[in-house]
Formats: sequence, C-alpha cells, structure tokens
Amino acid sequence: MRTTLLSLCGLATGVCATELPPNYVCGRADNPPVIDGRGDDAVWQQARELSPLRDIEGAAIPHECRIKMAWDDAFLYIFADMQEQHLWATLKEHDSVIYRDPDFEVFIDPDGDGLNYIELEINALNTTWDLFLTRPYRFNSPYILHDWEIPGLRHAVHLRGTLNDASDTDAGWSVELAIPWSSITGHATQPRTGTAPAPGSSMRFNFSRVNWQVRPDAASPCGYTKLTDGSGNLLPESNHVWAPTGRVNIHLPEHWGRVVFSHRSAADWVAAVPEPHEKMRLELYRVLNTQLEARAKEGRFSHSIPLPSGVQIAFPTENFFVLTATCPRSGTRMSLDSEGRYSQSATQPPPSGDFSLGSG
Repeated sequence: MRTTLLSLCGLATGVCATELPPNYVCGRADNPPVIDGRGDDAVWQQARELSPLRDIEGAAIPHECRIKMAWDDAFLYIFADMQEQHLWATLKEHDSVIYRDPDFEVFIDPDGDGLNYIELEINALNTTWDLFLTRPYRFNSPYILHDWEIPGLRHAVHLRGTLNDASDTDAGWSVELAIPWSSITGHATQPRTGTAPAPGSSMRFNFSRVNWQVRPDAASPCGYTKLTDGSGNLLPESNHVWAPTGRVNIHLPEHWGRVVFSHRSAADWVAAVPEPHEKMRLELYRVLNTQLEARAKEGRFSHSIPLPSGVQIAFPTENFFVLTATCPRSGTRMSLDSEGRYSQSATQPPPSGDFSLGSG
C-alpha cells in the first residue's frame, strides 16, 4: 500500500494500456512444503516459475526474482527468491509499514471483481503486514482495514548473507508463505471457511518487490542510509512487479495477473492462455478511468467520451453509470459500474474442472 495520493491524470493511458495481464497455472502440492524460507522442498523443485518481474510501468529490469506457487486443500503456498547485494531491514513490529524497508508483497483479489482484496507484505526480518482494502485508491474513499489479520498464516525468510552489515556483499534472500484458504476464499463480510478454490477456477494476483537505493553508513542501526536528491528528498523506491499496471500505482487490480488453480500436480508444467474476453474487460476499465479523470477535473462524469467498439454506457443518474459489453468470441457478458463493481456472466466450465491451456 502507498499512502501518497496519486493524481488520476493519465490513469487511462500508460505503457501497459493495451497489454494483457500475465497468466499462471498453479498446480497442487503432492506434499506440503516445510515453511522455512529455503525453498528446497520437492514441490518447489517441480513447480513452474511465474514470468519474470518487470518495472511497474512495464520496462524490463536486471534484478532477478523467482516466484513459484502451489496449493492444496488447506493452504496457498508461495515461494520467492530474490537477488540482493545489500541485505537490510529495520521494522520488527507486526503491521508496521513494511515497504519502508525492502520487502516482498502479495496482492490477492479472490473473485477478480477489482474490489475487496488482500495485501500482505514481509521484510527480511520476517515481519509482516496484512491488510484488507475494499476498493482501490482511485475512488478517493477506500476503506482500508489495517487491523484485518490472516489467522494461521505461516511465513519464513532465509538470508543468503548477513543482515544489516555493509562490510560484505550479500547474495539475496527468499520468502516462503502458507496462506490459509479461510482468509482468501472467506473475507470481509463473508464467513471464514476453509474452502479451497474449485479446480479450474481463477483469482487475480500481483507480486511486488520494493527496494531502495542506499549507501553504507556506520552510524545507521541497519548499516545503510537511503539516498536522497539534491534537495534532501528520498529517492523513490523501485517497484518490480509480476503484472505491470503502467503507472507507479499497484492498486489497479484490473491489470493484475490471472492464476488458474489446476487439479494436476505442480510437477505438470502447463500454462493458461488469456481468457477471450480479457481485452474487452480492460476496455471497460479504460472507460472507467477516463470518466474518473473527467469527474476529478470537471466535477461530474462526461456524456461525450468516445466509447470503444462494443461497449455501451448507461446513466441511471448523473452521478452513476454502468458500462456493459459482450465478447463476440466467447459470448461473455461483462458489466462495470462507476463504483468499480465488475461482474461477468457465468461461462460453462470445462469438463472435469480443466481449463484452457497453451504453450506460452
């Protein structure tokens, strides 16, 4: 989470405006991993890596971060391994603002509607921050549940180097997580039941690695000091993410990647292809963001903004609209309103809980 308010200007554009989010098939863990941060369990040797992280605005990055996922009936498992020459961390209290240290972050939108999503951050001291957001910051009135917790969360880090010691060069660190389904499939006003997702179903995810530019400083408790510009302002942190949003704002969940839960073992390397209506879904959000820009500038929504082909808009009131579209390839009917509520018509699930597969 970032508490700095971002301008709406440019939300509807950006390098990723027409880029489809990444997809990943999450296989089942034949045996649950030991959560020790090392990632040496059989499931992590078998599971396929997610596509590489990139800068949040879309550029390629030189720093490697390898992420893998697996699941069983009780937990979602995540492993991330990060290169890092300077291991440091300062925050030891749970629910501190962890991204002020270098950290690893997980974002989960369980039903993919762009609302009611989970954020989890962890630093190299194994300190966590878990919170729940009812909607993104672009609506200027998100309800952020800072005291929301993930009961039963298991987490560990492993350091390949020495923490808070600038006298040597480190290799990196890794994170291992086991998140109970009760806090993912049941959240907010929904009961916390431990129901795992149905095979073939999907959720929206993003992953972020935050880092800062530092220099050695013997007077600092962590051995490093963050770099500043000529005016003494901190240089901005880097944001490397799985699914670029095109803006320095990860809270644009329509751009997050799609994770499909397979009934197959994590040892089976398969990949999901984008859903046929994915491009049109993003068109709806581009109109929404353009309308939010208009309201920020003019104080009201616009009735004259051009609409993409196949998209319709209805204004039941001056302060509320509903966007609709139907994908010609799949027949999927989509709806997105001015409050950010997204829905789509149910599609017939493939036999045996399988899903569309591809080679990429």
